[in-house]
Order: sequence, then C-alpha cells, then structure tokens
Amino acid sequence: LWAQELRLLQQKQRQMHVHKSLQIFKRRGNFSDHVQGPRCYKCQQIGHIVKNCPLNRKNNQSNVAEESTRLEQQDGEIALNSTSTSSKQNNHWFIDSGATKHMTFQRHLIVDYVKYKQPSKIYLGDNRVIKAYGEGKVRLQCYDESGVVVALVLNKVLYVPEITKNLLSVSAMTQMGAEVLFNDGKCYVTKDGRTISIGHINDSQLYMVNTEDYAHIATAKPSLEQWHCRFGHLNFGYVNKLAQGNLVNGMNYSNGKVSQECEACAQAKMHRIPFPKQSTKKTSRPLELIHSDLCGPMNVDSIGGSKYVLTFTDDHTRYVTVYFLKSKSEVLSKFEEYVTMVENATGLKVQNLRTDNGGEYVSHNFTKFCTMGVTFEENFMQQVENLGPTRQRKAPERFRPDECYVAESLTAENEEPQSVEEALRGEHSNKWKQALEAEYSSLMNNETWELVPPPESSNIVGSKWVLKIKRDANGNIDRHKARLVAQGYSQTQGIDYEEVFSPVARYSRMTFHKRTEDEELFDEHIYQQAIGCLTYASTATRPDIAAAVSILSTFMSNPSKEHWIGIKRVLRYIKGTLNYGLKFQANGNHHELVGYSDANWAGDVDTRRSTSGYVFKVANSTISWSSKKQATVAKSTTEAEYVALSQATQEAIWMRKLLSDIGYKIDEPTV
Repeated sequence: LWAQELRLLQQKQRQMHVHKSLQIFKRRGNFSDHVQGPRCYKCQQIGHIVKNCPLNRKNNQSNVAEESTRLEQQDGEIALNSTSTSSKQNNHWFIDSGATKHMTFQRHLIVDYVKYKQPSKIYLGDNRVIKAYGEGKVRLQCYDESGVVVALVLNKVLYVPEITKNLLSVSAMTQMGAEVLFNDGKCYVTKDGRTISIGHINDSQLYMVNTEDYAHIATAKPSLEQWHCRFGHLNFGYVNKLAQGNLVNGMNYSNGKVSQECEACAQAKMHRIPFPKQSTKKTSRPLELIHSDLCGPMNVDSIGGSKYVLTFTDDHTRYVTVYFLKSKSEVLSKFEEYVTMVENATGLKVQNLRTDNGGEYVSHNFTKFCTMGVTFEENFMQQVENLGPTRQRKAPERFRPDECYVAESLTAENEEPQSVEEALRGEHSNKWKQALEAEYSSLMNNETWELVPPPESSNIVGSKWVLKIKRDANGNIDRHKARLVAQGYSQTQGIDYEEVFSPVARYSRMTFHKRTEDEELFDEHIYQQAIGCLTYASTATRPDIAAAVSILSTFMSNPSKEHWIGIKRVLRYIKGTLNYGLKFQANGNHHELVGYSDANWAGDVDTRRSTSGYVFKVANSTISWSSKKQATVAKSTTEAEYVALSQATQEAIWMRKLLSDIGYKIDEPTV
C-alpha cells in the first residue's frame, strides 16, 4: 500500500509540474515573445535538429525513478530539488530550479579544481545530507536555437559524488546575468539577447540540455606526459612529486601507464658525432686513397703570382705533392697532371679521392673525370697539412710557397709509423722489427714486470708501442727506436689514483744561468743537491741543524757564494759531530710527552716574517721537532709566540693520538 501511495503521489507531482511549465515565466527582465528555433523532422519539435533529437538517445537511457522534492536553502547551506535516482546518467545535464549551485558527480569534468578543507553540506528532501568536496570550472558545448554549437564555462560547479545527475542551477545562471524561460515543454537559457542553451523534457519529466559529447572528452584528466610538457619538459619524477604533494593548484593526471619517453627531450639531447681525426680505413697499397685539399686565397701573392696551395696526399705512403695555383679553376688541370705523374711512376691506378666537398671538387668536369667516384668527407689530416710551418720568426709572405715546399718535403721524409702494423708493412720493416725485439728483450732482462691476476673492479692500464726515428747531427737516420709505454691517459684522477708529485727539475733550468756582469757565476744544481741531503738529515736524526737548514733552503732558486759558504759550515759541523745522536732510554721516570715552543720574531730582514720552532720529547728522548718560517707577518713578539704555540699545539694533539693508538698510555696533560 505504501509503495502504491508513493507511486500515485509521484504521478500527481509530475502532472502539477507539467501544468506549471505551461505558464511562461522568467527570472529576470521582460520576455514574452515565443522563441523560435530549428524544427526536428523526426519528432516535429522546435529547438533541435534530427541528429540531436532526444528520441535517438531514448534506447540508451536507463529507466529512472525520480523523487522531486522542493527544498529551501537552510542556514547558508545548499538546497537541492532533484537528486535521487536509481542509476547515474553520464554526459547529460539537467536544469533544476531548486538547486542553488551547479553540481556534478563526474570529477573528470572539473578543471581548476579546488578541494574544500571541510566538505560542504547539502540537504535533501528526505532529510538526508550529502556533501560537496570541492568546486571548479566545467566547460560545456551546447546548441543554440539555430543548431550552432555554443561554448559555455560554468563557474563554481560543486563536486558531489553522491548525486546521480549533473545539475544546472537556475538561480546560479540568473545571478550571472542569464535569463531562463520555461515554455511549451522547453527551457530556453538566453544571455545578451542570444539563446545559449535549450532544454527539453525527457521521459522523467526533467529538462535535459542538449550538449556535445566533445565537451566531456576535452575535460578529461591530462596525462603525466602533458604535464611534463606544460612544465617545460621537467623531469618526470619531479612532476610526479608536484602532483602527489598537491604543490600545484588544480594539477591532476590520469594514473595510466607512463612511458616517460619524450621525443622532444630526446631530440634536445642529441648531438652530431664529429668526423674521426684519423680515417679508420686502412689502405693496402699506394694510390688506393688520395686526400686532397685547397688552401687560400693568401693575403699576399707569391713571387710567381700564386694565391692558392693545392695538396695531394697518398693515404698508404703519406707522400705529399704540392701545387701552387693562381685561381681555383686550375684544380682540375693540376689533378689530371698529378694522376698522370703518379700512375706512370708506380704503374698503379688511383682508385678513390677524398675531399672536403669544396666547390672546386664538385664541378661537372671534375666529377666526369673521376670515373671511380669522389668520396666527400671532412679531411682533418689534409687540413693539418695545409697549416704549414709555424715559427716565431716568419719570412715574408711572398716566400710562403717556398716554405710549404720545404714543410711538405720534411713531412714526407720524417713520417713515422703510427702503429706496429704500419711499421711492419713499410719499407723499413726489418729495422722496426729489430727495434721491437730489442725493447722486449731489455724489459725481460731487467725484470721490469711480472704476471699477476687482475684485481676485481679495477681499471687495468694498457700498453702502447711508441715508434721513433733517431737522427744524427747531420739529420741522417741513426737508428729506429721502439718503446713500450703504459697508457696512463686511460686513468682518471681521484678514481684510479690520488694526487701525485714528482720533484723533478728541467735540465734546461739547471744548466741556464742568468747573472749580471759583476756577479759570480754559481751552479744552483749543486746547492740544491746539498740542501736535499741536509734536509733529510735534519728531519730524520739531527734536530740541531734544523734551524740552519731552514734558513739556507730559502735561497735554493737563487743561491750565491755566501749561501754556499753557509752550506759548507753546516757540513763541517756535521763532520765534527758525527758521534752525536738521539738517545732513547728504556728506563727512567719521565715517560710523559713534553713539548717546547719558541719563535724568532722578524728573523727574516727581507720579508719580516718570524720563524716557529718546537721540540717534543718522550722519556727524555726527542721524537719530533720543526723549524719553519711563519706564513704571515707577526706585528709583535706576542703574536709570533702565539703562532708558534698554535703549531706546537697541533703537533702535540697529533702525537698524543699516535701514542694512544700504539698503546702508550699518557695520564697527565702535555706540558
């Protein structure tokens, strides 16, 4: 009985609603003219065309049972008229005169979404309360009275997942300046004199708005790849963090599978691989490959009026032929002359010509002459040849061709093999083989290496043969020398090795002396050697000469006769005290660490820098000492003493930790 009563009540309410819809009313302004529109040839209704006829969608719609209950706004909350359905209808919007806000249950339709800190309450007619969790904008595409698509933007649309229909609030539309008119089973929404939307009554007696499905597709959630592009191709990981941390307002993306492969990023990271500095192609005979390049025009013409230098280099023998040209048009004639000369001299044929794709090599006549074809590639080797000699003192520019002749001749004569294979197939293969065997025998006889298992996860340094031609004083070939060296360039500092230091002075530095005429010539190499010997003694066993050696070592780069006299005095002192030494006692009561510190204020009259010194003893035996010039200039004796005391304190701390590590117990503080 209750179900029957409820059904009759709903039927009565529908009839009253239809009766009221026949009355023309509008919420704003004066509107009395009947709105005309296109006529549908399927249902004979005005306001839509055949493809948008509601009868086309009738079979796809679910049977819906409606509860139409009028609610009023209570205590500032939101009131809703038509909400409850048995199933949700997607992609449709219904005009509701009882709702105070636009509402949707489809989150993906909302853009610029703002989530509420506290959900807003919505009261229904059956005393139920549902909640709105946020709001944003919704973009729709509706049809006007002429069937033209109109783009609409709805502001402050509530996200209410518990409702089953998307609702358009009449009051919200009128507040935005629109006019809503109900007449003859239709609802017209106009603004600024133009109909922007038309609603028709469906089977549930609700006004459904004709919308374009494309509007819903356009508001789908963007993918992670789209956000990656919007943020200027930001790293995918950072884009994901922005979304998960809610750091960007309105940012959301679909949770589908992400490839994280961006074509634009890949193209931006690409770089063109340069041509190799040396050709990887190895020729087996002369004239198999010829390199050619043209250099010019020169700033100054030669004596013969030439402006260009044309070179031809055989890849196998590295033999270079040079021609001087007055214009680029002579390149073909010189090439024909070169081919005739080398083919008659060797009995072989030129097979390939490699150039830099210059215009002088790609003319029709030149290409026609090259029956075997021309290989166009940037020729680094030939360009280096064209640089010619570089000297600090240059000859006049008009003699430049003569210099090129000499340079190319020396290049061909002084050519040294770049690898063992090249050396063994050359004309001096026997001499190079003897040099290789001599180097290998020397390494084996001196036992300079041994075979060991390679350590794990280490960078093994390879070896390389370096082949050189040694000449005598007249420039003639003296011998062929081969050396097996390590490929040290394959290691990286900080990974394969730490900082290294080699105290080696150049021989030219030790033999060149620059003195004034009245100054006595003195070999600084002997002085440096003596200082090295004294320094070793002063740091190892003789603390009594540390101060003297420290002063004498400051003149190593520019010693004089007086400094050498000081060296000899120290040596005489050592000779007279050869029986002196450090005494270490195994017994006794003084086992504590004791230190002494002192400073010589402004001892250096040239730089006014002071000298710091300290001595440390254990068991009455000297174990550490130092005499060193201070790095800064002390302004008083007190400052100099403090600097010296600071250095002594550092040494004391280090000595205490060292003694503690070896098990020597120190109970008392260091004095």
